[in-house]
Amino acid sequence: MSSQATELAEDDFAAMLHARLDRLDVPVRPWLPVQQDLMRRLRRRRARAVTAASAVAVTAAVTIAVIAVTSTATSPRPAQPAANCLAPMPGNEPFPGGQQSTIPDAQSAVRFRIHVPHNALADQRTLSQVWVSQASRLVALVYGHRKITILMRPWPVAQSPSKWFRYERRIMINKYVTIGHVNGRPALIVLKPNIDYCHANPALVEFYWRGTDIRVSSRSYGAAALLRIADSMR
Repeated sequence: MSSQATELAEDDFAAMLHARLDRLDVPVRPWLPVQQDLMRRLRRRRARAVTAASAVAVTAAVTIAVIAVTSTATSPRPAQPAANCLAPMPGNEPFPGGQQSTIPDAQSAVRFRIHVPHNALADQRTLSQVWVSQASRLVALVYGHRKITILMRPWPVAQSPSKWFRYERRIMINKYVTIGHVNGRPALIVLKPNIDYCHANPALVEFYWRGTDIRVSSRSYGAAALLRIADSMR
């Protein structure tokens, strides 16, 4: 990297990534780990002061981000490469490396409180599966035979929830994404399922509750039903 690239402000670098990623038709982008990885690479290159052309370096980094995001996506029409969309996880697992468990055992493994919903669509009667990854500290509660999935993990970023959700909304497709509230707290909302190019995305309500990032998602129900589920969680 040249001195111009190594001195590039991280906010400017992130803005370049946003500009490229906003061209992709993906309503829910799993790109936080991508950005974090790129920022680590940028800092390492600054420390080493590697000599390279800044334009080439930034373009290569952005290309890595685009590949990382679209590698989890598929398009039924290769002639339209911009129309990428998220592919569902194969099989029954809500995330890679998960194991089926119970709520008490999962809570012991991840070391945070598991909040459960009290709603006609999602309660103890309709609970189908509990999944946990101790290494990743992830928990998924699956209701109604995979119609509703609630994913929980420790809050993953330093920013406040309100600031982070505004940031996430900015890098998503605004037509389908809004900011709402769960129990008076800010929440990121994807309004409807199956509205991306491949008709594969879930509706989503993501919110913060007592140190936990909680995502309620469904391909069978819209945001209104998911908000009622989220509001019922204790």
